[in-house]
Amino acid sequence: MDKEMKGFLYEVGMFGTCANPLHRGHVATIIRAACECRELYVVLSYSHSREEVDFRLRHQWIYAAVSHLPHVRIIDLEDDAPSKELYSEEHWRRGAETVRGIIGKTVNAIYCGSDYGTASPYARYYPEARIITADRGVIPISSSEIRRAPLRHWDYLPQQVRPYYVRKVLIIGHESTGKSTMVQNLAALYNTEYVAEYGRDVCARCGGTDYMVKSDFEEIISEHRARIHAACHRANRFLFIDTDAVTTYWYSRFCDVGLPAPTPDAFDLILFLEADVPFVQDGLRSDENNAGDVRNEMSDELKRFYREFGMEFHVIAGATYAERLAKAVECVEKHFAYGC
Repeated sequence: MDKEMKGFLYEVGMFGTCANPLHRGHVATIIRAACECRELYVVLSYSHSREEVDFRLRHQWIYAAVSHLPHVRIIDLEDDAPSKELYSEEHWRRGAETVRGIIGKTVNAIYCGSDYGTASPYARYYPEARIITADRGVIPISSSEIRRAPLRHWDYLPQQVRPYYVRKVLIIGHESTGKSTMVQNLAALYNTEYVAEYGRDVCARCGGTDYMVKSDFEEIISEHRARIHAACHRANRFLFIDTDAVTTYWYSRFCDVGLPAPTPDAFDLILFLEADVPFVQDGLRSDENNAGDVRNEMSDELKRFYREFGMEFHVIAGATYAERLAKAVECVEKHFAYGC
């Protein structure tokens, strides 16, 4: 063996993938190839004509998996095929020509899935390369299976991919309807993270809502969003969130601070807790907005407010907190078709 090749089986290797999404099978193949090739090129195929995860995000996923390997390079390869089924011989020819031009060397080994094999286009367009197929039986998963049911195949997702598939469940409702406890209970049941209402911290710091100014509400919205983003990287399938920017904006209108309407955030499921449990004063809540019939009127007004923003939700009602929790779990189970 040539001295320069010592420790490697091949000079130049290549692994082509759409990584839509990247899964542990891809990572295992890349790591194997990186151990066997002195230079490895991971070719990420993408097209703006197909419904795929943004290729820049997929590039990030691959980069996170190989950033510790200086001899691995990622090549972004664009095509115009509207689907993988319509990826033609001409697409293969043009793609191979582009990749060869970028690498500028003979490709000695090509790593691919078992669905390609020695008679695949790889063999036709890289005749000098040895075709090495991955054994899918070792990590039995495919990207298409994950796309159909990402929560059920969670263990096959690398850590860097999981935040994209975290399902965000928003809990909203009027004051003292059990939102804080609900998100914590749901997070405990599903062994995951929750995001507490940040507005309470700011309200307490200001001495109550009567003394809050526009910048306080802006801080609530921006910090709450930042905490959601951070929690997604720690979450296990689900993330339960107490209130959002729309609720913050709704309360800001009572303080007459001139806060502009925010762009609503995207959530996978929204649960609205009905105001049918006793009001509890914690020192920060408004007695005026929770007196008698006003409490239900405020709750109904908040529902209308969310609908004006085009946000649909499931109403959770019940005379006891246990009943409300059971209904919330039922909503999560039905909506995501996933067992707790």
